[in-house]
Amino acid sequence: DGHFDRQVIKDALEKNKDKYCQISLFIPESGRKGKGRTINTGIDGVLKFIKEDVTRFSLGYIVFIDKEHCSSDCENDVNKFANKYGISISVTQKIVESLDVYKLTCSIGNKKFFMYFIFLGFYCCMEDFILIKICK
Repeated sequence: DGHFDRQVIKDALEKNKDKYCQISLFIPESGRKGKGRTINTGIDGVLKFIKEDVTRFSLGYIVFIDKEHCSSDCENDVNKFANKYGISISVTQKIVESLDVYKLTCSIGNKKFFMYFIFLGFYCCMEDFILIKICK
């Protein structure tokens, strides 16, 4: 939910737009001033968006999220909020053992879709990766 994060992701999508058929970008923003609709950030905000989006489009989702938005058990947090929005998770696969990167096979009603959750940071957020690289 930070300006720098949004810019990095937008630049990467723009640079690679010819490699993919269709990519949509949704970034929940905290502290939306003067707006009538509240958008939650973190896992809650993302899964609320996916619940509304998948009923129309039934797509796959890649979610980048700072680790500060989850407790020590990221997988459990995703399951908790998925249940809140009626998203059934049939398979959870950790696809990078040394990091919190998951592939989830999901459904809402008869619509099946995939979600990839990439929790950024070793301890807190994306900046953890940057600090560790600088300090080494």
